[in-house]
Amino acid sequence: MDNQSNPRDQLTFSLCFTNKKALLWTNDQGECREFTFGEIKKYTDQTASYFQSIGIKKGDIVMAILKRRYEFWFTIIALHKIGAVIIPATHLLTKKDLIYRNNAADIKAIIAVGDETIIKHINDSIPESPSVKLLISVGPVVPENWLDFHEGIENAAPFTPIANVNKNEDALQSFLVILQKHKGESIEESTLFKVGKIYEEKKDYLKALSYYQNILDHQYLEIGIAVLTGEFKQEQTTVVVQIFTDARKTRKLKCMELVHIMCTLKP
Repeated sequence: MDNQSNPRDQLTFSLCFTNKKALLWTNDQGECREFTFGEIKKYTDQTASYFQSIGIKKGDIVMAILKRRYEFWFTIIALHKIGAVIIPATHLLTKKDLIYRNNAADIKAIIAVGDETIIKHINDSIPESPSVKLLISVGPVVPENWLDFHEGIENAAPFTPIANVNKNEDALQSFLVILQKHKGESIEESTLFKVGKIYEEKKDYLKALSYYQNILDHQYLEIGIAVLTGEFKQEQTTVVVQIFTDARKTRKLKCMELVHIMCTLKP
């Protein structure tokens, strides 16, 4: 719903949907659970409060290995509410897969199905995963040194939403960390572009241009220039455009699109 909607309209919307079915879940054993929109709101608030109580906070990275359990929906919505980042993962990950992901993403917590095979692979990975501080099981097995997801949300305090969960400034800091850690890797190009767009939205055009130019300097080879002359706002205008070719033969960004953005931003 539009954030600018009338509060009375939002209240009406909430009342209309509170008791409507939102999630129907079943498993191979024939268990069935139904959740209304109101119940989803209640359980995700409880889950968010529980996560906060055990130290999961805005910006933390959490891996979820939950197969098709309904707790996945409690988890992902709750993490969004507190500004944490979820990495959904397959239950087929082995020790070496988990070690790589835990260290590459600085995983702080793992929430998993209480399946013996999954639990074993996770436990085996922990000695080589120093960033992982919390292990949470949704059952049926809750191993030693693991936290019980359902016990936690049942005893959770009322949830207090945090203000300004998603801001450009937060995204900018995350992108800058990526640029420091992954310089020269394939992710660098798209991240430079995203940082440029954020500075463009902030109307800091000089910084935006510097990041766009960085992409061209690293990824493209200059092959010439073009002089474009025409009328703009009833005045004769000349624009000099550098023309580039893709140096790595991996055109993830359209060069001419980028040049067009840069020409638009230049005084």
